Amino acid sequence: DNASNGGVWPVRGGLGQVVGPVRFRQLRVRANESCQVPRRAMQLFRACVADYSDNNYDVATFGKIFTRGFTFTPINALEMETNLVFTARLAGKFARYPPSGFLVDVGSNRSRSTDPTAIAQEYAATVNTLEKNNWIDERTSVVIIEYNTWFASDA
Repeated sequence: DNASNGGVWPVRGGLGQVVGPVRFRQLRVRANESCQVPRRAMQLFRACVADYSDNNYDVATFGKIFTRGFTFTPINALEMETNLVFTARLAGKFARYPPSGFLVDVGSNRSRSTDPTAIAQEYAATVNTLEKNNWIDERTSVVIIEYNTWFASDA
């Protein structure tokens, strides 16, 4: 059980485990940037939203709560936070995405709790807050879920 192994979550039949928080990273686009809603359709659509590109991504704070996840985290802030240099972009089906974005770390309190119920409650509370505050909306281009795993040698 998770309580007896330091609160880590086993993966792949217990051979590995998730270590550290799970990061939700969203990239957004600006509305009406490279397209426009026809006048006759304005009653049906609030805005025209184009595909993600380096020319139309949005960095503006959004939503009603102004915490991490609703404020943009640029690459240089990530580099200072982690002491790493980020150069790689994640290749998606429709674009290549930078490591910056609107970030939410879920499970960051895991190191302080070994109770699986408390860990699950933290996940549920965070996801409920995001959903209640419309973290994903029509201007969301991509949500990337990132986590680290550790696998012991099978040998």
